[in-house]
Amino acid sequence: AGKYMIPVKLRTVNVTMETIIGYGAFMNCSMLETINFNTSINNLAYIDDYAFYNNKATDYNGSGYEIDLKKLPGLNYLNSNSEYNVVILNSVLEIGSHAFDNCDEFISLYISSSVIEIGSYAFANNDKLIDINIDNMLIGEYQFSNCDALLNIQIKEQINEIRTHAFYDCDSLVNISLESDLIGSYMFANCDSLESIVIGKNIGSILLTEDEVAYNNMIGAYAFAYCDSLSNITIENQAVGYYMFYGCHSLETLDTTNSNTNSLVEIGYSALGDTGIINLTVPFVGAKKYSSDSVQSLFGYIFGTEKVENSTLVKQRYDETNNFDFYIPTSLRIVNIIKETTIGYGAMMNVSMITDVNSFSVINILDYGFYGCLSLENFNNSINESMFDMSNSLRSIGNYSFARCIQIQNLIIPSELNNIGSYAFAYNNQLSNITLNNE
Repeated sequence: AGKYMIPVKLRTVNVTMETIIGYGAFMNCSMLETINFNTSINNLAYIDDYAFYNNKATDYNGSGYEIDLKKLPGLNYLNSNSEYNVVILNSVLEIGSHAFDNCDEFISLYISSSVIEIGSYAFANNDKLIDINIDNMLIGEYQFSNCDALLNIQIKEQINEIRTHAFYDCDSLVNISLESDLIGSYMFANCDSLESIVIGKNIGSILLTEDEVAYNNMIGAYAFAYCDSLSNITIENQAVGYYMFYGCHSLETLDTTNSNTNSLVEIGYSALGDTGIINLTVPFVGAKKYSSDSVQSLFGYIFGTEKVENSTLVKQRYDETNNFDFYIPTSLRIVNIIKETTIGYGAMMNVSMITDVNSFSVINILDYGFYGCLSLENFNNSINESMFDMSNSLRSIGNYSFARCIQIQNLIIPSELNNIGSYAFAYNNQLSNITLNNE
């Protein structure tokens, strides 16, 4: 790395013919406040890695200058116009990694549609950036991470590629408009001020399981993870991503069906792990509508196997040999299952913290369906007393399906329930009142 002596009074640089801004070309030039490229020629095509890195206001420790030069201004303007302090011209094709990283002084940014490649951390760590307009089709890796002044984000319809951690750790972000059909991995993770989000029906249903690049119709893993203030979520699309809301501790109530108006087909692994969920509405148990017994048909699948604080170990299995240790939030009390017709083998087994289940659509409960739900008091019960009403839709209950649900006191068996397996309500020592309406 070279060391150069640049006049401390230099504030403006005009570049007339250049097509490439090289690696680190203006790096650490904190005395520069304004840089302009010739817009009449408009031939600037490439901005290389670290080109404008660390051009922020800096204390000057030299001597022999008047007091007003003790603070170097940092880059405020680049091809600025009446709307934006920094304008990436429509001739630019590529922006390198860290190109504008740690440039704290500019507050608004426009990226033209010509840009086809953006390196990692291109505009990261810019503490005063509050307004961005993205007209190109790509958002790069960590592109705006740790931009703590950003309040509002618009992800426009034309964007078809989003790399990981695009807006990670933007602590002031409160409003997001998702107009494109994809969400990147860790895209808004750790955005601590974000309180509400609408996942529109335009968002796709292809789930990424790892930290991968998201393309059309994809939802990346950990998209809103660790957003500590996130408490209001509207889901209009068909899928909830892997680890999508993991670690969102303020999330207490969630209706994944959007009042039964969406067509949700999948909930990704650990999507709700380590949350503060109390009241949960789902269209099915586990990842998808029941088709066969598997790990994805177990309720614990959407919470995951990672041991975290304020969670309860829940041992589940979908047959006699395949056992899983899930960790479900201890806060969970109410589960509403509004579309599913079959509760699979062991699907709700040992979910010991829940007190209320509503599932009026269920026709069949397979073996061990709710076995060991130690706190379960109410089943399809809208009145304020402990009551198990099997509902008129239910036709079959498997072996041990409600065994060891020790809080059951009152039980109503409907006339349409024509198949009850062995030990279906066994070992429930508080069960004192049974009404049999079946044959």
